[in-house]
Amino acid sequence: QHCMAALECTARELSNEPRLTLGQIINRHAGDLGIPRPLDGALESAWGYASEVGRDLREGREPTSDETELLLGLCATVIRYLLQRNR
Repeated sequence: QHCMAALECTARELSNEPRLTLGQIINRHAGDLGIPRPLDGALESAWGYASEVGRDLREGREPTSDETELLLGLCATVIRYLLQRNR
């Protein structure tokens, strides 16, 4: 969940939309930020996954280290891409 929040904060800074959610930014600014389709939808799905597994933990459901590393790697790569693309 925290790595997705870092991605959201990066998107907020780059889009100059400090109050929007990641989903709203993707819907309004994906093209401007350089997020191509269908990657935009994949990022929204990743947010939903992180929210369900990482924040709104269901009883008896904890993310595995593999799942955590997957999201961390995804977010780190997308953040780096966005920063390089929007210098």
